[in-house]
Amino acid sequence: MPDLNDGDLTEERNISVVLINRYPLESIAIKTLLENKGMSVTGEAINGMDALRIVDQLKPNTIIVDVDLPDIDGIGLVETLRKRLYKGSIIVTSNKYEYFYSRCTASAGGNGFVSKKGTINIILSAVQAAHNGYSYFPFSQHRVSGEGTYARNKLQALSEQEIIVLRHLLEGASNFHIAAKMDISSKTVSTYKSRLMKKLNCQTLVELIGFANKFRIDESFISD
Repeated sequence: MPDLNDGDLTEERNISVVLINRYPLESIAIKTLLENKGMSVTGEAINGMDALRIVDQLKPNTIIVDVDLPDIDGIGLVETLRKRLYKGSIIVTSNKYEYFYSRCTASAGGNGFVSKKGTINIILSAVQAAHNGYSYFPFSQHRVSGEGTYARNKLQALSEQEIIVLRHLLEGASNFHIAAKMDISSKTVSTYKSRLMKKLNCQTLVELIGFANKFRIDESFISD
């Protein structure tokens, strides 16, 4: 008698994955999880340059990339892949502040975001959702602290373009470099910068960095 789940297994066998993660133990755990579900992990990379080469060579239909890479951040890699017309699904993982990096992932063209503060099985849900044509951004998956709620409310007021500019500013990029990355004018970058600083109640770049440090934008507000 055929298994009622045969259809699902067939779908999962059609999923080919490239893992991009600098941490070997994480890669092993994710690879084991995916392969146990019948998915094929066809390649792995520990940095952005190798990732681009491997993706071009193997042409997977799914990529799982961690934000923390040694040569380029994972969000930047997502942007590069989309500019190179990669059409497959891209899932981003991170242990940093979930809401901010979910917004960054969506703005860059990613299909889903998975917080590493959750269980590893969530990656399966994200991959399967993306494979079926859905986005996976569970912003309210975890309870957040009071300060986390305040920061989230502030960040919710930012537009997609303002989120991108904020990410680049926190990386230390100048207006000129941000303009080049976003393919817009420096004047437009200045406009986005002024708007986002006003929305975050910051008068100077020093205050903006202070906001990021105070509310640990590069970390996590997730409560256990």
